[in-house]
Amino acid sequence: MVKQKRLISRLLSMFLVFLLLCAIIPAGASAQENGKEEKQMWEVPEETAPVSEKLDTPLEGEQSNVQEIGEPSLKQENTIFPTDMRTDENGEAELTLPIEKPEKSALTSIADEDYEYDTENHKLTVYTNEGTNKWRSEVPDIKGAVITLEIMKGVTAIEDEAFFGCTSLNEVLIADTVENIGPKGFAYCTSLKQISIPSSVKEIGKLAFSVCNSLAEIYLSEGLEYIGERAFLGCPMENIVLPEGIKIIKDRAFVDCKNLKSITIPEGVNFIDGGIFAGCLSLETVNLPETATQIAGGAFYKCISLKTINIPENIMSLGMGTFAGCASLETINIPLKVTVLDESVFQDCASLESIEIPKDVVKIAESAFEGCTRLSSITMKPMTPPDIDEYIFENLPENYKIFVPAGTVEIYKTSQGWSEYKDHICEKVQFKDLKANGESEKETTTELTLVFDQDIKGLTLDDITLKGGAKVKLIQDKESGVYKLKIKDISVKNNEEVNVKVQKDGYCINPNDKDVGVYVKKTSSDDPKPSDDSKSDSGKKSGKNVKTGIVDTKAGAYCAVFILSIAGIAALGFKRKINL
Repeated sequence: MVKQKRLISRLLSMFLVFLLLCAIIPAGASAQENGKEEKQMWEVPEETAPVSEKLDTPLEGEQSNVQEIGEPSLKQENTIFPTDMRTDENGEAELTLPIEKPEKSALTSIADEDYEYDTENHKLTVYTNEGTNKWRSEVPDIKGAVITLEIMKGVTAIEDEAFFGCTSLNEVLIADTVENIGPKGFAYCTSLKQISIPSSVKEIGKLAFSVCNSLAEIYLSEGLEYIGERAFLGCPMENIVLPEGIKIIKDRAFVDCKNLKSITIPEGVNFIDGGIFAGCLSLETVNLPETATQIAGGAFYKCISLKTINIPENIMSLGMGTFAGCASLETINIPLKVTVLDESVFQDCASLESIEIPKDVVKIAESAFEGCTRLSSITMKPMTPPDIDEYIFENLPENYKIFVPAGTVEIYKTSQGWSEYKDHICEKVQFKDLKANGESEKETTTELTLVFDQDIKGLTLDDITLKGGAKVKLIQDKESGVYKLKIKDISVKNNEEVNVKVQKDGYCINPNDKDVGVYVKKTSSDDPKPSDDSKSDSGKKSGKNVKTGIVDTKAGAYCAVFILSIAGIAALGFKRKINL
């Protein structure tokens, strides 16, 4: 009887297997005939896969004997396929069918003692310091979904990379217990447009808001002391107010803030770090604190809109490439305490026209002024030529001048390095005035007075060009910078001008020529004697041509004789009185 039951059971099992194969094999054959690569239905997942993905895994300790075949072309919505087939020790067939896991009900929130996430409103609320970062490991999938973030009271620090890459985040509320925002705390929050930092925050870490390329409004509060390296890299704000009390602003803090137009660094900051405003293409106005003593390399590199900047007098050094690439920079002052101009400090400042080097500068490094294509005037104040490297004056205008102190032309021209620029070296002299002297009766100019701001060593008649007459003699006056030029064969009428041009090797005379008008009033016996009223109003004579350029020696002589006669009579009477 038992054997009969076993036989029936085996026959039944074989029948079921036969039916199953009849359903599957035609579909596989059809797929193979079409020559398509079909997806494998049953794959052994990795051991690390979640349980929900392991429903088709063979039982532990056994190996699947099911041959992999092509995906059936029949619709499978309502078809359940076995994941395993085997025969037990009694020869009975056993089929393992997958059981669909019921769908999980939609969560409205994810709660934890450190944080909570509202899935409907996409709001993340953080309750502890640990919570600022804990959510990233426990529910990482919400990173791109968070829209609103609230840091609750009690949180004192936002940990490193806490909200890094929250690309949908557009609202942040920070409690006034937070003291520190860690490195990359909000980096790459590309939808964040505005943020207010409470007064409790003392430190903003490295790259804290880097590449927040929608962050146009940043409000910082007093209490902030430290801004880290590249903290606001690439942020698009036009203005930012740095509160009083900041002590340290690290290098490249505002690098590539391309819309930033103006900024003031408050008093108390003593070091302007490297690259702090590099690449701020719209920066026009910068106010630096009087407490600053150093400006590091590349601080204003390629600030192409910066036209002028006032450097505080306490600055002692300008680093490499400090103003390199500031193509709009027209004027700049170098403080007197600066002793070294570093490499490429003003390279490619294409709008800079003049500059003055302080008297205590001892070193000018390579390419300091290279590419300053409009720089025509360089005034050197050092009495001893500074040490210089190569290319400091490369690609300047052809006629640029290097003005050196009085008496140092030959020293500069023969010094190492400077001899290369000897054709541009000269002593700067200001041609201050030109006066005409002469006789009013003859309307003739016989002497010109040339006034310079200093003596011109070795000045001769050959260095002077006179238009309209002949030079007779040049006499240096006792007064510094004053020369008398005797002339002849020149007779000028009222309101005409004479021109004098002065050129002297080794001197750059500015301007190198001057005109002077000759205004003469002829005296005549028919001229009425001026009344007392006519002499009023600062000596002006109504309706008369006032003499300004010629000395009226004849009238002066008559006055002198008259005054001396009166004085002689008075003296004689006084003498007689004493002798009585």
